[in-house]
Amino acid sequence: MPISASKSESEDAGKWDVFDLPVNRLLENVDPNIRAIFEEYIQYTIFNERPLALDLKTRYLVLVAITTAVRGDREGIEWSSQLATKHGASDREILEAISLTNLPAGTPAMEYAAVVWYQMKRGEALVHREGTETQTRGFTAWDAWTRQDAAPAS
Repeated sequence: MPISASKSESEDAGKWDVFDLPVNRLLENVDPNIRAIFEEYIQYTIFNERPLALDLKTRYLVLVAITTAVRGDREGIEWSSQLATKHGASDREILEAISLTNLPAGTPAMEYAAVVWYQMKRGEALVHREGTETQTRGFTAWDAWTRQDAAPAS
């Protein structure tokens, strides 16, 4: 298999495809089995509808804080906030998750997440949740996630 970092078909179609993130392509190039194991791990620990020790709302609130603290990942902040809301989180709970990042990540990370949050509330999110999850490749895919800044599908 040739090693490639080119844009995926789903990116060209304006879709946010969890299966074709750069890390997934890297793992695929290293060993397709590693990618499959990684995807199953992500499904089980994060997206599994069946409650583990933490229910889905709590898991998504944790992801709001992690995506804020670790990377300032705009798409991560947006989709985890939207999924936390879908599973019952209030705006106050999401803002509290963001505020908890101040000590480990510093005020700039928290400030960035606040900007993303208020842009989302004004309807300026880059990631929009449309529809429901679908089951493919053995775990949840986000076929309905779109990126506002991506070109429309032709």
